[in-house]
Amino acid sequence: MRSAQPPVWLAIRPKYGNCIFIMLPELSLAIIFAVLILFLAVSLRTQKALRESEKRRVTLADASFEGLLIIDKGRVIDANAQFQEMFGYDREELIGTMATDYLAPHSRAVLRQMDLDGFEGLAQVDGLRKDGSSFPMDTRLRHMEYQGARVRAATCQDQTDRQRSEAQLAEANAQLSDTLDTLHTAIESLDGGFALWDSSDRLIICNEQFKSLYPAIKHLILPGVSFRDMITASVEAGEVLDAIGRETAWVGERVSFHRNPLKPSVYQLAEGRWIQAMERRTADGGIVGVRVDITDLKRAEEELRQSEARFRRLFDNAKVSIWDEDFSAIVVEFETLRDHGVVDLNAYLTDNPEEAFRFAGLVTINSVNDATLALYGSISERDFIENLSGIMTEETIYVFVGVLCAMWNMDDNFVTEVSHSTFDGREITVLLS
Repeated sequence: MRSAQPPVWLAIRPKYGNCIFIMLPELSLAIIFAVLILFLAVSLRTQKALRESEKRRVTLADASFEGLLIIDKGRVIDANAQFQEMFGYDREELIGTMATDYLAPHSRAVLRQMDLDGFEGLAQVDGLRKDGSSFPMDTRLRHMEYQGARVRAATCQDQTDRQRSEAQLAEANAQLSDTLDTLHTAIESLDGGFALWDSSDRLIICNEQFKSLYPAIKHLILPGVSFRDMITASVEAGEVLDAIGRETAWVGERVSFHRNPLKPSVYQLAEGRWIQAMERRTADGGIVGVRVDITDLKRAEEELRQSEARFRRLFDNAKVSIWDEDFSAIVVEFETLRDHGVVDLNAYLTDNPEEAFRFAGLVTINSVNDATLALYGSISERDFIENLSGIMTEETIYVFVGVLCAMWNMDDNFVTEVSHSTFDGREITVLLS
């Protein structure tokens, strides 16, 4: 009978992990060998898995767009390829150095304090490259397990391009703001109302003079309001005199003109002012509009019309013969002669008598009054003008030369006597003034 043997404890310490104790109740070489073989296989698989995991971790770290630094007790124990490229160091140069060596001096105290406080999160600091240059960067700190130890991981992201872009954007915004201020100042200085509409016919910007043309709806004239809604509100408020009694039709006509501008439109407001609207399409499909108060012009036109009517009454009712003649073509000819060095018109016409007849053909008779028709025995103004040559005599051209010379010398008046024939065969002497 075999005597009982005490149990045997087998201690195995793998490369990674804690020591393993195995109790073997009966020790035999075969059993021990089998256990060792089994454990060795498990250990090899574990080590392979760990190596593959480490390889994947390194691959993922190097594939990151951010620099990654692993720190233990303030010293660098690992760094990915992006960190090396970002700061200009090889991995061997980084291992064992202080993490704060890669910060600009003014940022080192910040990192030390965060390390003391166990800070986790984002911080904005300035990095320091191997060549001594610094750059803005975002660093994110957190704790992690690394090869069985609790360490700090710091990701680093170069913010140079972002800050440059932000600075360029800020500069562009400042320039845009200055441009808008200049535009606002310019349109406010215009002598008239100004408005800009987008391709959807909604208001983008206008000046105060534009709003002043619509006092009843001024509070509605804001960016975004449509043109149709604006003028509809104005018509409904009774601001447009021309629209009273035909509001819907007027709005339709005005919108059509606004969207298809061909020529300025003129309309009268209820309070008496006259407005001229001029609009043009922009390249992007919008519409720029200008409103001008032409009330003074309208008044002047009305005064001129009334003055012309008074003149016409005096012209028609005068007891003396009055001819309305247009000498504007003669004035143009005078300028040409002066440009060619002519000083004495009388001498020029004496040397060139055919020019006097050519000039006579340039004069246009617009109208004559009733006293003229009676004096020359003509039945109508048209008959008189078409047969004017029938009343002229040989001395008429010499009188005409005198008229031309008086005009050339800019005399205040010209008076002479001349003989004319009438259409009914009489010879008369007239005083030409």
